[in-house]
Amino acid sequence: AIDVVEGETTYTNKIELPENVQGYFQFQLQPYNIAVMGTQTASNLLNFGTPYPVPYAESFANAKITKPQWGVDSRIVVGSDAPQWTFTSAMGYPYYANPQDDDNGFVYFNSERCRAGSSLTFLSPSVSIKGLTNPKLTFYVFHVNISGSNDKDILQIQVSADDADYEDLAGGLIKLNATNDGWTLYE
Repeated sequence: AIDVVEGETTYTNKIELPENVQGYFQFQLQPYNIAVMGTQTASNLLNFGTPYPVPYAESFANAKITKPQWGVDSRIVVGSDAPQWTFTSAMGYPYYANPQDDDNGFVYFNSERCRAGSSLTFLSPSVSIKGLTNPKLTFYVFHVNISGSNDKDILQIQVSADDADYEDLAGGLIKLNATNDGWTLYE
């Protein structure tokens, strides 16, 4: 806990990391005085450190993160039966999936036991796109065609510039129950 000096309206926290390292930090703020404690609030999960240069790629080979710093922003989990982002080398029943690139790994969103409306944000490391004209994000999504299903699982791709609020990426809303079974490339 850091006490703000009476009369001060700002506080600067200097975070130093070794070169070429990234790390997530989150700030919790809670006003208080001698009589009462106020409601606590949290900042976005902020990624500090040296951004990766482009081209940047991560395929979660062997069901592991090969280029840190990936994270999960649990602050914005909604629902008591929270969903999970899970690393695996293959997925079995009821949806059989092998890695798209045959590298023995991928990450998937497990919402099977979640209450409707649950969500969880999976965060990538910072990547510098400074100086690029029309940068492009490409990724694969595994779709399952569940005939007659009321499955409403979606994937919403968001971006954040300089740790500002997340913004929905144009065209980044992907319905996971689709008529095309298997891996689909998105750009």
